[in-house]
Amino acid sequence: MVPLEMCDYQEASMVSQSEDTYSFGQKIDDLLDMAIKCRTADGSVHSSEMRLLLDKLEEIDNTDDALIKFTEAVLGGVQVKLQKNLGGGAKGRSGATIYFVYDGSAMVAVCKIFPKCEELVRELSSLSRLRQPEFTSFTIPAPLATAKIKDSNDAGVLVSTVAQGESIADLIDSVRKATTISDRNNILNQLQKAVVDIARALAELHTKPIGSGDLALDSYLTESIRRARRLVSVVAKEHAKLLDIFDFKIDEVRQQLEHLIEECLCEKSKAAIVHGDAHPGNLFWDSTAGVTFIDTPSLHYSMDSMGKPIGTPERDIASFEGRLVDLCRKAGISKNESKSFRDTFLNNYDAEKGASLSEKKLKFFQLRFTLGELVLACKNKCSKDIQEAIVSLKQLLGWKN
Repeated sequence: MVPLEMCDYQEASMVSQSEDTYSFGQKIDDLLDMAIKCRTADGSVHSSEMRLLLDKLEEIDNTDDALIKFTEAVLGGVQVKLQKNLGGGAKGRSGATIYFVYDGSAMVAVCKIFPKCEELVRELSSLSRLRQPEFTSFTIPAPLATAKIKDSNDAGVLVSTVAQGESIADLIDSVRKATTISDRNNILNQLQKAVVDIARALAELHTKPIGSGDLALDSYLTESIRRARRLVSVVAKEHAKLLDIFDFKIDEVRQQLEHLIEECLCEKSKAAIVHGDAHPGNLFWDSTAGVTFIDTPSLHYSMDSMGKPIGTPERDIASFEGRLVDLCRKAGISKNESKSFRDTFLNNYDAEKGASLSEKKLKFFQLRFTLGELVLACKNKCSKDIQEAIVSLKQLLGWKN
């Protein structure tokens, strides 16, 4: 990827504006400040403050041409082309519609389309928190401008700079594509370094903010518990349809989940600000620029009205650790190599004095994420993905395949 040179575009944009008009840079800063006021004590979104923020947004027509013109204006009049992201990989794992913005052959920005107003506001709130100077072990794509979309099921668009490097998910997949042993070993070495930097970045996110390590809000965990129970119910329905593939008893899954939930609720949770979707597809790495977090709207849930931690760090660790191992398996990386990456991540997180973690909560979140992958595979009616998710589920529960 080619990173956006911020100063060139921002200067061009400011020159193109009249002196009595907001520049896009000034306006996005004001909107990020307004997003702070959308935070609440329990991590939800303040509805009236959200409406005030949305009222400040420019509106654009629901056409590709309007999106192109808006993006060109944001970039100071540069003529661009948009390319829709048809997958995840190095471009991230967001479920939202993503457009890559090209100036010639260079990718200069990213447009993310948000289906709901609240998600857009949560993203702005999270970006405002993550760009604070206390964080030095990771960066975020700089937000450039945002707008509402008229007469559309989609709520709005956010234009941002490009995350440098490639996602950990894409780096893992490149191991599978390596054509020589030398190339493969080189990629594995890069992956090892990336995992170390990811551990450092998450440790800083979980421990640097004031209030880290205090008691987490009970509702943060209970919301995840509700989500896990809903996922089991969905799996149960699919289980009845696909008995030839689902070679396990759903009632036993439910029983183990409930037992795990009971154990988790008996423990007090330590507070942390968390990414919320620390999938390897949402964590980028570059040998020079280091780690970049993308797709962060869920982070909003893990902080209170003052931006202090109320979430649980196990959510991030389970998400990255479990999916790291899962992606390594799919890429044909050996169990020993996969274990090495997992151990490197956990050992370096501990060495960087990351948050104190509960083994029970780690297993709960791993189970929740695995159930989510199984539901997604069923939704997409992909037998291979269903079978792989079932393998992961059985391994997590200690069952034989």
